[in-house]
Amino acid sequence: MKTLRLGLTLLWTLTLAACAGSSGSDPSPSPTPAPARFSYVLNSSDDSVSVFSIALDGSLAPLEVASVGGYAKSLLMDQNQEHLYVVNASDDTISQFQIGSDGKLQSLGIVATEEFPQSVQISPDGRFVYSLNLRSESITQYSKGSDGRLTALATTPHTAGPLSMLFSSQGQYAYVVNILDASISQYAVASNGALTPLVPDRVTSQGCPSGPITSHKTSQGEFIYVLSCSTDEVEVFAIGSDGTLQSRQVMTTESSPQGMTISGDHLYVANAFSSTVSVYETQTSGTLALKSTVAAGTSPETVTVDAAGKSAYVLDYIENQILQYHLGTDGSMTRTSAAPFSTGMTPVQMLLKR
Repeated sequence: MKTLRLGLTLLWTLTLAACAGSSGSDPSPSPTPAPARFSYVLNSSDDSVSVFSIALDGSLAPLEVASVGGYAKSLLMDQNQEHLYVVNASDDTISQFQIGSDGKLQSLGIVATEEFPQSVQISPDGRFVYSLNLRSESITQYSKGSDGRLTALATTPHTAGPLSMLFSSQGQYAYVVNILDASISQYAVASNGALTPLVPDRVTSQGCPSGPITSHKTSQGEFIYVLSCSTDEVEVFAIGSDGTLQSRQVMTTESSPQGMTISGDHLYVANAFSSTVSVYETQTSGTLALKSTVAAGTSPETVTVDAAGKSAYVLDYIENQILQYHLGTDGSMTRTSAAPFSTGMTPVQMLLKR
């Protein structure tokens, strides 16, 4: 049975393999994007990225497998979908790639981080990338060049055990999930990307936040959602006018939620020990209402949604495969007749490119 990955360091309790959170949706209408054409799956046990092409029916076909560094933890794609970054925790590096028009990856080399990086996040304006370094208790800020290469600028001490990071939609605030004290740190973000703690500098979570974090905007404001795999819940926070967070709801999930994503007005949560995906509807108040629960393989790790292509994909961590679902206009998920698509060993994150 898969063990909880809440911490993965010799000195501290094991860290969950964090997934990169998806951006929240804007309440105003916007043009529907084109369906995804390629997907990228991070395989943590064989340190690789599996690249797939996506057909019109949402089915996947393997294109290539790209090697990355040791103990690959998380993926990040820039807003223009031209560059891909992979965090290599045991190597203390980030692998950098150019994404070709054919979807394949061309290496741009590596850039050093501080000790035991867990994830990276990019600022909404695309100018800066941040590495969350667990063992060295720090956040490293990089500038992103036009060629996609990163250049280290500054390092901010962060003593609570940083796992993952999320920006507010306009980029003026940043939030960091911490493993050591079950809290979320709050920062103001300057025009040069520098981080300054808000007052208070952190808020306590009612659970034990373990990495995944995502956001959503409604007519009533902006909200963030934080998973806790050890206490089986997702907590909803509202972002105040001064950037500070206020807890709005704690929603119980099924057993061991590992990953989540927002698509439209729905939040999808993969529950590893229950072998299910929970589908929640987001209310204008930011709170959640359970809509349905869907069977999802042996050990679902995360859910990736292509709303334009009307497909959702679930990574099965134990079976090393991707399950495809049809996505209804009401946010529902129905398993397609497609056979599972094989990945590398222990897939933990999947990104889509249009």
